[in-house]
Amino acid sequence: RRNTYHNRYQISMSHRGLLLFGTKGATNLIRCARCARARKNARVSRISTTITTASSSSSSSSSPSGKKNLSLQTQLDTNRIKNRRECLPIPTAIIAVKSSGGGDENTLYKKLELDFETKIKRYNPKFEMISCPQNPKNEKGIEEQKASEGERVMKKIDARDFVVLMCERGQSYTSERFASDVLCKSGDLGHGRLVFVIGGPFGHGEEVRARADVSLRLSEMVMNHRVARMVLLEQIYRAWTIVRGEPYHH
Repeated sequence: RRNTYHNRYQISMSHRGLLLFGTKGATNLIRCARCARARKNARVSRISTTITTASSSSSSSSSPSGKKNLSLQTQLDTNRIKNRRECLPIPTAIIAVKSSGGGDENTLYKKLELDFETKIKRYNPKFEMISCPQNPKNEKGIEEQKASEGERVMKKIDARDFVVLMCERGQSYTSERFASDVLCKSGDLGHGRLVFVIGGPFGHGEEVRARADVSLRLSEMVMNHRVARMVLLEQIYRAWTIVRGEPYHH
């Protein structure tokens, strides 16, 4: 039995409930129903507070920011699995119209190109870079220059090639779509070779445009053709890592 004090009365806890005695020795036994209800309500209130606190703690740990941090790696892994697929490595080439001068062989551009060529050949040993001369007939007019460059390009394209024209007016693809709709699709459709064409400073001739199966743009901005070759090489390498489910692409 435990005794406490409530106002002017002594309260005694027993198996019969809450018993109240007068502090001056009165013998009348009175049940303190009001105090019983008050203590019961207080106990329920404490339990509710505990549950609310625990729920609040659980909610904070599962807040959007917490979930984002915890599930980011899982999401990346899921995307890699989703994008992974079988891809037939058919012969692939980049045909680029290049100036005969400029010393490309000794520049940083060339070193980086060779680095990405080596990486691409890990997945597709039949990859090559093909150059065509810029303005081979020394034409004065722009349309004539594009036509003469186009003639040289067309001589290096076969009838069974899947031709992708790199053009600032082409479609914009994500890296994932580039991997599935260009890299993999060209092999699935039974083409003999996948060919990317980068034109001269004034673009492509009409004959080359008519031959293209797809026209793509690397950016809405105009870029140096050496930089364009670098970006295209990197995207081809990235596409291979996507279809193989490797962690290069995030």
